[in-house]
Amino acid sequence: MKRRHVALLLCLCVGCRALQSERASPDGPDLPPPAPAHATDEPPLARSSQPSSALVPVRHDAVSEETSPLLAPASLVDDLTRATRAIEAGDQAAAVPYLRSYLDLHPDQVMIRAYLAELLWKMKRLGESQQSFEQFIADAQERSGPARTHLIHCHTRLMEIARNQNDAYSEHLHRGIGLYLLTELQNSHPEARDTVFTEQLLCRALGELKKANEAKPNQARPNWYLYEVWTKLAQSQPAAIALRNARDAVELSGAASALTPAEQRRLLFASATQRHPL
Repeated sequence: MKRRHVALLLCLCVGCRALQSERASPDGPDLPPPAPAHATDEPPLARSSQPSSALVPVRHDAVSEETSPLLAPASLVDDLTRATRAIEAGDQAAAVPYLRSYLDLHPDQVMIRAYLAELLWKMKRLGESQQSFEQFIADAQERSGPARTHLIHCHTRLMEIARNQNDAYSEHLHRGIGLYLLTELQNSHPEARDTVFTEQLLCRALGELKKANEAKPNQARPNWYLYEVWTKLAQSQPAAIALRNARDAVELSGAASALTPAEQRRLLFASATQRHPL
């Protein structure tokens, strides 16, 4: 039963990828994918003992639906064209500065940042890849559609980078967040909903986030997501404790920098609601 639901979630993720390609501007140049990825029968976020691979096949279009290349300066299109030619010629390293130049002038093109992060990951430039994935996550949390759906893949990659760097805290943190996001994805599709399966994912997310919290106590981010998970499990008392711990971490140690802007706003809203119930 569990494998059937995981397969259904994977199909839904692939469907979102197809939606991204359909909605992208047909006038923009397409960047070839850094390398082919293959879906597995179980999300890598759910496997803590085996090396994980990409959750779903990834195909990034160069220009999103939000900005037509016809309205962009010619230099931006040139950067994408040069990056495309470099990748097609097998020179991935040469494409990186062109993609960065594009993003410097056009930072709202978040899927290009995801493409750059993936390219850097394939090139084993893990520190740079980590920064790009983290920036993409902060940007994508402000959006809906394909960018938001791609968050699961990005947390998978950050989990893999953390494992490579022997960073147990980050590995548990990103696996926990990714499992939590899988429940969000499932709940957004009525045909994929299953209360028992969702609860199983939430419990696994809870275990990973607790391990992250044990590895680095008093960090805001694991406590914030512990609050999110406990709330979904309808456990108000541990949720309140996790929320207080997240708030204290921000107020006492200035740990707000560890939260994305969207996470900071949600933390402030949740704290205000708890202190002043409607």
